[in-house]
Amino acid sequence: QRIAPVELLYCEEFNEMAAIEHCKGLRRRPIWEFELSTAITLLNHQFGTKDLRAFGVEKSPLGLSAAGCLLQYAKETQRTALPHIQSISLIQNQDCIQLDVATRRNLELTQNLAGGTENTLASVLDKCVTPMGSRLLKRWIHQPIRDVEKL
Repeated sequence: QRIAPVELLYCEEFNEMAAIEHCKGLRRRPIWEFELSTAITLLNHQFGTKDLRAFGVEKSPLGLSAAGCLLQYAKETQRTALPHIQSISLIQNQDCIQLDVATRRNLELTQNLAGGTENTLASVLDKCVTPMGSRLLKRWIHQPIRDVEKL
């Protein structure tokens, strides 16, 4: 598992509850929040664009539907505008090295074997000034890019 979500948004018409019933933080959402047209309208409004071609996500309808629902949920729960959300990007599996849970645990990237955060790679490297910077660093540690030129 690459990420450890605290909440999982699912459509009220989702028929495979057995697949997710073990998850914590299940949030049932109305079907319209997952509609592609709704998502595109919401995302374009958020980014101040007429279409999403510049982001390279137009051929990912399921991702767009999920992003639209997520943005709607974030606006609803935060009860405010979200001006810091300014773009959307598609992460391709081939762009990053995929590290399984056991590898990440054994390398002590962000959590040591005792479950703490002391003496981990992240604790040594993290000199970030903001929490957002720390989160970005941890994402880079968990998903190192393959392209040496980008490094």
